[in-house]
Amino acid sequence: MGIKEVKNEGEIDVMNQAEKESDMRFGWLCSYTPVEILVAAGSIPTRLDAGDMFLSTTNPYIYQLICPYVRAVFGAAQKESFDPLEGVVFMKCCDAMLRLYDLWKAHLPNQKVYILPLPKIQSREARKYFADAIRRFSDSLDRDLGVSITEDALRKAVSDVNKLRSAVQRLYRMRLGKPGSMAYSRLRLLIRQWLSRHPAQALREVEKELKDLEGKPAEASPPSARVLVASSTLDQLQIIEMIEQAGMTVVADDHCNGLRHFDGLVREEGDLFLNLAERYLMRWPCSRMQSDPSHFGRVIDEVDGTGAEGVIYVALKYCDHSSFDAPRIRAQLKEKDIPMLYIENDYTASGLGQLKVRIEAFAEMLREEL
Repeated sequence: MGIKEVKNEGEIDVMNQAEKESDMRFGWLCSYTPVEILVAAGSIPTRLDAGDMFLSTTNPYIYQLICPYVRAVFGAAQKESFDPLEGVVFMKCCDAMLRLYDLWKAHLPNQKVYILPLPKIQSREARKYFADAIRRFSDSLDRDLGVSITEDALRKAVSDVNKLRSAVQRLYRMRLGKPGSMAYSRLRLLIRQWLSRHPAQALREVEKELKDLEGKPAEASPPSARVLVASSTLDQLQIIEMIEQAGMTVVADDHCNGLRHFDGLVREEGDLFLNLAERYLMRWPCSRMQSDPSHFGRVIDEVDGTGAEGVIYVALKYCDHSSFDAPRIRAQLKEKDIPMLYIENDYTASGLGQLKVRIEAFAEMLREEL
């Protein structure tokens, strides 16, 4: 999760020798960040989230009416709440992220910062453009870190991350096939940890969860409404726990660090930079890719495939992407008579109290329709 972790006493580190040689960490925020480059450079890609940290005070360095995720991450960085970072990689995914990049350069000068352009379309020209940007980013790390990102190292990184993606996809499917075997809140907590691990270490942890899940019988779960949770980024576990405590079962998700993050694999033969660009631009898109209607199709497919009876859309306050995205998804769901609850998350404790009431009311409505 990027937040400093305290290991349990006696915990054994099973990292292999290649991972032990470097504990250098690079932070990343956007799901479109090509983490394979960081892995090939000998770094541990660490997703920065401050989802459990509430904004109790104003910050004189950042505009208050801006993405609460950006505000929370910047506040956590100022307090040195994250593991020590060599640098941070930003994507030109939204205006708030550009402002965070500017703030990082101005107020956290001891860290290297990089920002990559991100096309909004999926054309061949866009893929070539993004491939060139990834190649330049790789060259910058070569120069700044004094490392050599060889083709073999990059190919190994691509393979490791692909294996992790495939394993997490399998975990999602297995969990769905065994109702009651794993709460979604637990899955989210695990994914938060895996996104701050070396992919080889994360893969071992996923495989352990898969083995444990395989040995569990399919337990009968109490009748509950099945819902899909959608968002831009959904870091606060309290919201997920509220959904579960209200008597709903989260059977699918559509947000930046859920199943969508692990969608699609990178081809391991040929031009790896072009392959990376192709995977990131052609995978299940986020709401930023407004020109791509497949985003809405994938949401509907998930609703149909998992039997979800409702959708809870958790929008970040002041997020333009969510504001444009939600009405279009609602319209498509309405055609299938699937109700949708739209709520806004501002990362405050008082906000959570209001969300709880609305979530419980939505759960009651779904129960009446069962």
